[in-house]
Amino acid sequence: MSTPSRQTRASRPGPIRQFQAAPLGAELRPDAEGFLSLSRKGVFELFAQDLDQAEKALVYATQGPIHGAALGGVLTKAAWHGRPTFYLIGDQDHAIPRAEQEKMAARMDATIEHVNASQSRCCPSQRLSRTSS
Repeated sequence: MSTPSRQTRASRPGPIRQFQAAPLGAELRPDAEGFLSLSRKGVFELFAQDLDQAEKALVYATQGPIHGAALGGVLTKAAWHGRPTFYLIGDQDHAIPRAEQEKMAARMDATIEHVNASQSRCCPSQRLSRTSS
């Protein structure tokens, strides 16, 4: 299986040129149909590093792939242009640099909240599982 090539800031499309590449991007692995999944390292060290080993293994085994084409789409009007927007930043996020998240949130004029957690804890399923136990 081949690994995706790293993009330089200048080679990235349009508005995302202003953002630094996220470390998690280097851990995306395409399959034969173009769907992307995170490598074991991506899940265990960058996306869900604050979960226990069993939870990390579950996230790794059950991740839903996204088609690579979905990441390169062009929007005519992003929803955040006309709606109140909220952005949750995991202060222990190793997947996307905090400064880049703050830039994205500012660009959206979002209301920002912080949690002392990884990227995985910002996902709804993780928040729900934590609050229901």
